[in-house]
Amino acid sequence: MKTTIKDGYLAEHGPNSAMLNDARISKLLDELGLTGRILKADHASAKRFIIKNGKPFPMPYSIGSLLFNKVLTFPTLLRIACEPFIGRSAELEDQSFADFVRHRLGKTMLDYAAGAFVNGIYAGDPEKLHFKLAFPRMYKVVDRNRSLILNQFKKPPADPNRLKKKEIISFQNGMQELPAAFEKKLTSMGCEILTEVSNSEIKRNSNKCWSYHFTHDGNDHQREFDKIIVTVPAHRLDTIQFPENLPLVHTKNIEHPPVASLLLGYRRSDVEHPLDGFGMLASLPEKTDILGSLFTSTLFPDDNRAPADHVSINVMLGGSRNSDIASLPEAEMIATAHRELTKILGIKGEPTFHHLTSWKKAIPQVNLGHEQVIAELEKIESENPGIQFAGNYRGGISVGDCLINGMNLAI
Repeated sequence: MKTTIKDGYLAEHGPNSAMLNDARISKLLDELGLTGRILKADHASAKRFIIKNGKPFPMPYSIGSLLFNKVLTFPTLLRIACEPFIGRSAELEDQSFADFVRHRLGKTMLDYAAGAFVNGIYAGDPEKLHFKLAFPRMYKVVDRNRSLILNQFKKPPADPNRLKKKEIISFQNGMQELPAAFEKKLTSMGCEILTEVSNSEIKRNSNKCWSYHFTHDGNDHQREFDKIIVTVPAHRLDTIQFPENLPLVHTKNIEHPPVASLLLGYRRSDVEHPLDGFGMLASLPEKTDILGSLFTSTLFPDDNRAPADHVSINVMLGGSRNSDIASLPEAEMIATAHRELTKILGIKGEPTFHHLTSWKKAIPQVNLGHEQVIAELEKIESENPGIQFAGNYRGGISVGDCLINGMNLAI
């Protein structure tokens, strides 16, 4: 998480927001002194758009809107209505997200709704994503009640941590306030935080403790610990030298498609579309060079997301869908994004601002076969007490998932 504030615009390098739906996260933010810094997304964020035939169409969000929507056809709605009568898939445990949606809701629902949202979350390929591991909550619903629709009429299992109302949030100076608050809190507790560390090596000592060897500020260091928690990204695990009995073979196979996050600013008068929603995502059949975009100045309209009479749009490029685009020179990426937004949103003028963040290895893909990664890590941890692995490649990629998994690990 990193935030840049410049020329009246706020650009996020990573996640633009977080979902606050768990009492444990609410309590944590309070302990970090962030409660008074929270920004709640505007009510317009409930509206989402799908790009279809070069235009953004609002997704249905109520029974009434289903009947007049321009995204899902009437035959598709009939197919969805049949979902409660469709039996459980024999391959539910090990099927892809695409296969799951086709089985329960049909191909059109995959193409123009579910698949697009997977692109927005993972920037990945729904044909490869492991349904159970990538969407564990949805899997539990189907495993328990068989039907997604019938589940809506059943009382959910009691969860003391579930907040009555979930909110999309950020902070007054962006998401970077969260790691900054952690740093401040940990430092006040006497914890030592070192950055720019290299030559990391972890060893198991004869006294069953763990030693950590590393280089910092040009000097070599060695520390002993009872426990070590490794939280570096999966694609950086090979920068650490582990004991020979910790091979970490399967983590090396986790796919990380490149993603570019490009914030573009425009004069409000130059944008024909009202930008009255969370953002828009490209449907799977759509021929476009962007994954989608977030209407960031709409999400948090009363904060410093854009100067007066201007708007900010965060465009996502690359992913598994168009990986080559995320590697283009900056000028070409800006031209590509501006060209697509001009066609889709009816933009007349040139951008007044841009900020680009490129991730060569972005979101870890929870693809078919990821169960081998989980099994490998569990085996290593059971055979080597005192070392544990955590990160967004294990237990969920969202900000909320990472916070909850971290708290559970620390208990």
